Amino acid sequence: MNISFAGKLEAVLLLMVSFVALSCKSDNTLVAPTLTTSIVTGLWITNSSGPTPIAVWGNPSDGSGSGSGGFGFNGGINERSDSIVAGIPRYFVFHIPYPNPAPGVTEFVFDLPIQSVVDLWIVKARWVGEQSSDETLEGSATTITPERNTVKIFLRSNLMYAGQHTETWSGTDDNGRPVPAGFYRVYWRVNGFLAFHDIFLYRQLSDLPIDLRKITDV
Repeated sequence: MNISFAGKLEAVLLLMVSFVALSCKSDNTLVAPTLTTSIVTGLWITNSSGPTPIAVWGNPSDGSGSGSGGFGFNGGINERSDSIVAGIPRYFVFHIPYPNPAPGVTEFVFDLPIQSVVDLWIVKARWVGEQSSDETLEGSATTITPERNTVKIFLRSNLMYAGQHTETWSGTDDNGRPVPAGFYRVYWRVNGFLAFHDIFLYRQLSDLPIDLRKITDV
């Protein structure tokens, strides 16, 4: 069967449109991976000096409080070669953000022992004791409308060199608009491995829960 030039051109254009559509769709993949709003059960408290936790509030589900805190894994790197330049981190680590609670600005620090593909983004979260906003009652039916929209994307499939990296969040969304005070979850994905940390962003002392305000001593 012969295919005309016009037919071939139409097929090529169709493939191009499909590729663009898939590319646009992939832009929405950096969301909360669950079907409901991320739930915070506790926080590792840090100050402006670094990611080492100075206190704990509730029962954090995001990593360990030992050492400098945070998630760490070796990614299959069990031995270090002499050819590795001194000063390169030994493990992949997503450190606890600091300060946390965050007075409008916080630092996200992560370590890469090898060149890696990295994603880093933030979604809205809620305290475990708060009423869920995922469910809305319409008549006699309950509709689930999870808050899965991403607040801000820092890195999307970025190829990054081995070393320690820092991203600073000033409490704004992708459009540069200030976001409300409250709980947020920051996701970090490297070479397919996913980790997260929970933070509380505040603008003034009255934004902080009273018991959290006492622990942070601000």
